[in-house]
Amino acid sequence: MTLTARVLLALVAGLVLGVGVSLSGSEALHGVVAAVEPIGALWVNAIRMTVIPLVVSLLITGIATATGASAGRIGGRTALWIVTLVAAGAAFTAVAAPTLLSFADFDTGAFDSLRETTDVTSVELPPVRDWIVGLIPPNPIQAAADGAMLPLLVFSCILALALTRVDPERRAPLVGFFEGLGDAMMVVIEWVMWAAPVGVFFLVLPL
Repeated sequence: MTLTARVLLALVAGLVLGVGVSLSGSEALHGVVAAVEPIGALWVNAIRMTVIPLVVSLLITGIATATGASAGRIGGRTALWIVTLVAAGAAFTAVAAPTLLSFADFDTGAFDSLRETTDVTSVELPPVRDWIVGLIPPNPIQAAADGAMLPLLVFSCILALALTRVDPERRAPLVGFFEGLGDAMMVVIEWVMWAAPVGVFFLVLPL
């Protein structure tokens, strides 16, 4: 049985069993479900814990092992793709959102009540200056701990570009470290995906 089939089976089993527990009204069964609920959260955390090490290691090794010309091409293409995707997403939203929202039946009374109870004038968006300053993290470790991906990616790119200017003998150990880290994270991801049916089951069951 493929992993996809096992995950779908676990999803259906979790839904069916969860509905059965809900309809039974048994306090004991609800207590059991509450006791096993953390298993699903543990599985999600196991996925999330691999994201930052994997992205950082792949980004650093990809740039640091490239030549100067190819690194420049990769950077240019990456920037072009980011700008293109953001522009395409904004254009699609501007065109599609009004049409899609026209099919929705909104309660205008709820909007009026929300405006009366919410002080919109007190909400202040951070200035663009602060956003730009925040792109360079004063503490990359703290950025990683806070999950601030964009500043962390900026630091990783700067570090990788700096490694391309370091003597190859000195660069090799650090690049090897990040290559090993990336390989290890791929192994962890394999383990997490092997446990995906269990994680999905215990995520869906409490719902």
